[in-house]
Amino acid sequence: MQIDTTTLIQFVLGCFCTLGGWFMRELWEAVSTLRMDLAALEVDLAKNYVPWDRLQAALEPLHEMLARIESKLDGKQDKQ
Repeated sequence: MQIDTTTLIQFVLGCFCTLGGWFMRELWEAVSTLRMDLAALEVDLAKNYVPWDRLQAALEPLHEMLARIESKLDGKQDKQ
């Protein structure tokens, strides 16, 4: 049985096209999964954001500490 050149080329091209199609299908599925995950994340972020009053209450000790540091720096003797 003799295999001619065109049959061999067509077989190799068919294998490459099959692999390329499989790879593109995997990429398509990954992108669609990422789109769904991003949509779910957008909804979750809209529901679970930190309200301003909670953030302000959480940062209050930090503001007090910075005010104490500032008052200590203002009272230093070697300040010019």
